[in-house]
Amino acid sequence: MQSDGAPQVEEARSEVVDKEVASFQRDLLSLAFEAASAFPSDPHSKNRGLAQEKVLVACFELGLPRLALMFAPRAEGWRRGLAYADFAYYSIQQGATANVDRYLAMARDVADQEAKDSNAQQWRVDKIRLKIARALSAIGRREDASKLSVGISASSLGAVDEGWSDTVTSTVLQMTLDDAKRELESVTAAFSNMSLGEQYSTLLILGGIHGRFFSDEGLRAATAERILNRFFKLPANLRLDAMAPLVGNHVAHGDVDGARDVIVEMAKLVAETTWRPEDKLPQLVRIAELRVDTNEDERARQELARALSLFQESRDEIFDIYRSKALRSVALGFYKVGDEAQAADLLAVAVEEGMQNPNSRPRCFDLVGTCVALAKRRVEPSPELMARLREIADQLGAPW
Repeated sequence: MQSDGAPQVEEARSEVVDKEVASFQRDLLSLAFEAASAFPSDPHSKNRGLAQEKVLVACFELGLPRLALMFAPRAEGWRRGLAYADFAYYSIQQGATANVDRYLAMARDVADQEAKDSNAQQWRVDKIRLKIARALSAIGRREDASKLSVGISASSLGAVDEGWSDTVTSTVLQMTLDDAKRELESVTAAFSNMSLGEQYSTLLILGGIHGRFFSDEGLRAATAERILNRFFKLPANLRLDAMAPLVGNHVAHGDVDGARDVIVEMAKLVAETTWRPEDKLPQLVRIAELRVDTNEDERARQELARALSLFQESRDEIFDIYRSKALRSVALGFYKVGDEAQAADLLAVAVEEGMQNPNSRPRCFDLVGTCVALAKRRVEPSPELMARLREIADQLGAPW
């Protein structure tokens, strides 16, 4: 078994720092990573890596690069390369550049080893290289980044992958206003010929431009028009992912009416789309939570109540491996509106829903999902719930 990354964290101590977070958030992430690592590599390498990646991504989102580095050496296979490349990038964001080349070299080593595997999938290697290129660009080595990006397979660009899209979207941070206008013109001309994955990434890039250059009314309107109206052929869930950040952009700039207008469009899209209950519930909850951000708390509570009723009416239609995640989303919505008693009750039920399937695979993914969600939302579980989560983790094992 690989050791943890304590030596690497110690070496990086003087350079990279973690944000201050509550101890329970670290505890939840640690519990989640240990649970994810309970998957046996053989034959569950893919599941182990996927669950571990969810924790690593959450660490970086919460500003905990050192904690991510602690976990990184135990990350399964090619995903270890993602963690090292992300650590290098977040080090650069903090102005800590002394060890960047070292971690980029470690990421390259993982990519090179993956490329030598006759069973390897090219997009995995390319995803590591994309993250390395992002770090190189962020440190000012744009020519090196460009050379690396040129080698990325066109087929890899077509994947609908959240991590891939987030990495591509970060390029907005380095754009000037003129860059953004040229990007809008370029993607508008090319959009119809893009793969689904490229189109999804493009919508997220446009959302980033919408926020970064919000004060430019013409550019703001043009990006919103493409996201909300023109590029309408993507699946509804992907369109909603692109629409939601626009609400936050409007709220951040004091334009509550503009934010509410976007929510109206989102609600319309949800209503016009045919969903499975477990897929519709998170969308309904997302809209309710956005209403809180626009000071429509009472309406949000009403919509969450309807979402809960939908779960209760549809529970038996939802396959057991999807129930916990669906109900968890509703519980988190009630936390958002400040109804902590209702939220805690629903969360406890959601955790038990995750235990209905006898196999550890879905149990582990539900446990990791719950721990990560609570850590990201800064929701402290009760001592009883934390004890239950630990108990579930301890019980993971065959059959998987």
